[in-house]
Amino acid sequence: MNITIKINSTSGNHILNAVLYDNKSANAFASLLKNDGITVKLSEYGGFEKVGALSQNLPRTDSQIETNSGDIMLYNGRQITIFYEPNRWSYSRLGKILGKSKDELKTILGNGDVEATFSLAE
Repeated sequence: MNITIKINSTSGNHILNAVLYDNKSANAFASLLKNDGITVKLSEYGGFEKVGALSQNLPRTDSQIETNSGDIMLYNGRQITIFYEPNRWSYSRLGKILGKSKDELKTILGNGDVEATFSLAE
């Protein structure tokens, strides 16, 4: 399943394309997007990701993972994360941003907090 992510950051407004994985965490996330999508405030964390709280807990499919730039993960069932640098921790895989290098993604996500609107692709 494909989604779009509209990012409003210090570097401007951007639209990213991503694919969701086929697991119960990603399927529950897709269900949240069915009407008008959702908007999440993402904050900088650790110099490798942007993270923000969802409105509800989602089912977890956690495993020890080494993330890469563009990975979209669920942390602790309620935090959505977008990675621009690698990290290793226990996450549930949600999806992957397509067609953006690590440097492009770092620029798009900018400095500080960003607003991300996730929606199903048309």
